[in-house]
Amino acid sequence: MQKVKLNLKNEELNVVNQIIESRINQQHLPTPETKLVESIIIELADKMLKKFITERMNSKVFKIGLKYHQAYALHFILRDFQTIGSDDGYINMVVLKIADQIHIQL
Repeated sequence: MQKVKLNLKNEELNVVNQIIESRINQQHLPTPETKLVESIIIELADKMLKKFITERMNSKVFKIGLKYHQAYALHFILRDFQTIGSDDGYINMVVLKIADQIHIQL
């Protein structure tokens, strides 16, 4: 199966990491779908944090490849975040951009 490839800047990856971290720390009603997404998100959080550390001094766009289930879980939480929204327009724009990148490849 082909990987989902995201083109990100370091600042955008930082936004994603913050959203993932806040999602992990939230309490949800335990439904089978949310349990599945949460288990994948914990695995994804490690991958994204490692990428953030290795690319922290990079000011250019870089690629990150996600397995299909990781991309689906990230898309799920980004779309969920969009329903809540943020007061910061930049964060909303980054979330929309990344969610659209994933949606096109799913």
